[in-house]
Amino acid sequence: MIRNNHRISFMVLVLSTLAVSLFSQVPTRLQLVFTADKGKADKTALQIEEMGLGPAEVRDAGNGYKVLTRAFDSYAEANYYKSKVRAAGFNDTFAVKENAAPASPYGEVKSIVESPALKSLRIDFQVTRKPFERPEMTEALRGLNNDKAGEGELFTKGMAFRKKIESDDALQAFDAFIRRFPQSDKLAQAKMMRGYWLLEKQERSAAREQFEAVAKEHASTPEAGEAHLRCAYLMLLDQSPAPEVLKRFLKVARKEAPSREEVRLEAMLRCAALYYRMRDLDTAEAGYKVIEEATSDAEVQAFARMQRAGILLEKAYNGKLPFSKSREICDDLLTRFPTVNIQTRSTAALMAIESLCRDNKFEEAVSRSESYLREFQDTPESPIAHYWLARAFYETGDSQNALNLLQDIINTNYVTEQRFKYIDVTESANRLAAKIQKEIKK
Repeated sequence: MIRNNHRISFMVLVLSTLAVSLFSQVPTRLQLVFTADKGKADKTALQIEEMGLGPAEVRDAGNGYKVLTRAFDSYAEANYYKSKVRAAGFNDTFAVKENAAPASPYGEVKSIVESPALKSLRIDFQVTRKPFERPEMTEALRGLNNDKAGEGELFTKGMAFRKKIESDDALQAFDAFIRRFPQSDKLAQAKMMRGYWLLEKQERSAAREQFEAVAKEHASTPEAGEAHLRCAYLMLLDQSPAPEVLKRFLKVARKEAPSREEVRLEAMLRCAALYYRMRDLDTAEAGYKVIEEATSDAEVQAFARMQRAGILLEKAYNGKLPFSKSREICDDLLTRFPTVNIQTRSTAALMAIESLCRDNKFEEAVSRSESYLREFQDTPESPIAHYWLARAFYETGDSQNALNLLQDIINTNYVTEQRFKYIDVTESANRLAAKIQKEIKK
């Protein structure tokens, strides 16, 4: 919904010098097989072509032949197609970067930031327009004749509508403006507003057509980047392939389409999220790091830092880093950003506790968990903190306290899947409780 709310101000955005390095891609191919049989290599190359992943390449490696797909723009895009290739029977497929260039910054962002200040930034994958200042709707404005009002008056009237039930009135005002003032310097903005009101009416296809028109017809204006951004969101809703959506966001992030800086930053966040979703952890991490360094807004810095900590935690589970690396970033966030959105802080604090348990520092985990529950008891993350506290109690020999806490979790039957898609805290509590009960009986 279009609402009246204040914008986030971005005091310092040092983005122009970072654009090329930030979004430069590392061409990547998929290698399907390595074989000494040239006939088999050629046959595989033909299969690659039939899958639409050509032109295939058969490389002579001296002791055999490597069979590779076409070069994708990035590791993330190649990774997207890897599962499809493996599903076709090529189980040993892996991605091969074409050179040793550093991973370019910018997969699944947890939807955690819901503060009023951050609703304007759209941390989640949202298609609707962010809130912005609106003129007051007066009776004089509402009563203006769309076919006779002056350019400035008619534009002000269109911008003053707020409510969803006023969608048709707003559309009529902007349609009249677009028809009557084709040379106006506010034409692109009027067309964007027309697209947003079509979204209010749930006419997604018509809205996308309108945004596509803005991107094409006003390619030199800041509205072009905003239009590409909205088209990318609509592509997500239509379940377009992730690489295609990524390319659309990258168009704005790279400044290939002009945009306001806050729109560009939003596109950068989306790129980082999609790299993460497409399992390119290195690029996603680098992307969030650049965002963190590129803005002076504390909320955005903290959010990007928290996302980086999550990626490092995943890398630690994959055996690529010590858990302490994620914990260091979490602790630094909690120290440096004491007043940012509570769920950004609570998620960071929770990851720090989890990392302590994974490092077998259970006494410290008990202390941190108890502190966590004093500060963040009412957050959606708190049920998971209860679980880690129970785990830490158990590991430090306090099995009865652990069992009591786990029973509370089971009885409450917390639902955490909405915030954490792959976590069922009740099931985890059941498993640990069963283990403790078995040991107590022994």
